[in-house]
Amino acid sequence: MALFMLLVIPALGVVWFACLTSFLTKLKHNRDTLRPILLGSVVTFLLLFCIMLVLMELS
Repeated sequence: MALFMLLVIPALGVVWFACLTSFLTKLKHNRDTLRPILLGSVVTFLLLFCIMLVLMELS
C-alpha cells in the first residue's frame, strides 16, 4: 500500500495537472476542449477512487 501511495497517487496528480494546463491552453486559443475535458474527468475519477481506497485501507 505504501508503494501505491508513493507512486500511483502522485502520478495521477501529475496527469491531472497536465490535463488542466492543456485545457486552459486550448481554451485560451479558442480550440476544441472536448478531449481535455473527457480526459480530465476520467483522471479525476481515478484519482478520487485511489484516494478513497487508501483512506479505507488506513482506517
